[in-house]
Amino acid sequence: MGNLASIGHTPRLSALVAPVPVRQFLQEFWPERIFQSHGALSRLPPVFRSPALASFRALAARYQGWLGFGRGAQGSRMVSVQQINPAHLYEMGLSVYLPDIAPSVPGADELLRQLEHELGLAEGCARMTVWASPKGDGAPTHFDGEDVFSIQLAGSKRFEVAPMTDYAYPVGAQYAPGAAAYDEMYAQIRDGFPDATGVSFQAVEMKPGSVLFVPRGTWHRTAAAEDSFAVSIGLNPPSIAETFLDQLRYVLLQDPKWRRPVRARGRGEPLED
Repeated sequence: MGNLASIGHTPRLSALVAPVPVRQFLQEFWPERIFQSHGALSRLPPVFRSPALASFRALAARYQGWLGFGRGAQGSRMVSVQQINPAHLYEMGLSVYLPDIAPSVPGADELLRQLEHELGLAEGCARMTVWASPKGDGAPTHFDGEDVFSIQLAGSKRFEVAPMTDYAYPVGAQYAPGAAAYDEMYAQIRDGFPDATGVSFQAVEMKPGSVLFVPRGTWHRTAAAEDSFAVSIGLNPPSIAETFLDQLRYVLLQDPKWRRPVRARGRGEPLED
């Protein structure tokens, strides 16, 4: 855990979890329990009240990059495109996902780096995304392979959340029941793909200023009660396995035997010892 007292300016984490004290959040919720806090938008870090995030349309006018869109209420399939104004898709009644808005929002990178420091995470593991849904749409049931703070900026929506108990600490991409599994999932599952059937969900009503912390591997889905605009901070530090393998690579590279290229066997010739 980072040393909050050593930070010379207002900690961002305290603003996100207020009125709950940071120490209580870190001891009782982080990083494995669902957490929610509610209050005025004015209590959040200033970046969330910047002109770039005044509305989804204001952000869309600045955003350049890939985006995804679909009808989340009808299924998990999304289409990825580039060089299309996100506002046009949103006005067509589609939910829109922007995977990296930090370059378009002044102060966003600074907030992400400080939040990493306060949580004791590796620099560069945090990103800021947006999910905007018109009234009546939302996101289907799924879980993420990263921890997420969802911050509601405009409109309202219902989050439904529940722990995914099939296996702990999923590594890899997002997963929705019935969707194609990502390669890394096969090594993690033992008794079939995760299934949300029969899971008991908890409802969280999100209003402007609401913050919800969703640990990785938490089933969740959303439904917009009115046009909804929310920012998410995704946290995806390397796993212990990934860190170990990175270090092991440097150890093996010290030995010329491990630096030899792998050559395919041909014409029945034996591999070299």
